[in-house]
Amino acid sequence: MTSKKKSKRIKEYEWRYVSLTLRGKNLDPVKMTQILGVNPNKWVMRGEPLGSNNKKKCKQGLWILESGPPTWRFETKLKKILNKIEPIKHRLRKLIEENNDIQRAYLDIAVMPPEDCLIAGYSFRADLLNEFTSLGIDVELSIHVLADFKKYFIKGKRNVIKNCKNFEKERND
Repeated sequence: MTSKKKSKRIKEYEWRYVSLTLRGKNLDPVKMTQILGVNPNKWVMRGEPLGSNNKKKCKQGLWILESGPPTWRFETKLKKILNKIEPIKHRLRKLIEENNDIQRAYLDIAVMPPEDCLIAGYSFRADLLNEFTSLGIDVELSIHVLADFKKYFIKGKRNVIKNCKNFEKERND
C-alpha cells in the first residue's frame, strides 16, 4: 500500500533561525530589559549554568530577541524583529554606542539546508539588513550541515579525496 504525502515547503531537518543578541562580560540582561522596555525571548546572567550541564557556567551576559518558528522565511523573521525594536530604535542605538557592558550586538542568522541539498542559496534584502547595521548591529551568518561525515570525511586527506569522488559518483548515479 502506498500513500501520497503533500510536498512540504520546508523539509524535515531544514530550519531557519534569526535572533538579535546583545552580549558582554558585564552585561546584565535584566537591566537591558528595563532600559529598552522590551522583553527578550531568552536571557542569561554571567555565571549561570549553561543548559542542563551545571558544571559549565556562562562567561557573559546574554539578551536575546528571537523571531519565530524555524519554518518561517528569513524575510518574515527579520521583519518580526524589526517590528519589535521599531519603537526603541533610537534608544537601542544609543545603548549599543554608549554602554560599555555591551561588547557585541549582532543579528544571528542560522540555517540548516535540507539533508540532500549540496548547494543552498539564501538572499537577504539590503533594506532589511541596513535597518540593523545602521543601529550598529553586526550580521552573523552560520550554515549548519546535516550529513554523514563518517561516510565522506574519514581520517586523512587521501580518504577525503577518495570519499569526495565516491560522493560525486553516487550523486551522478
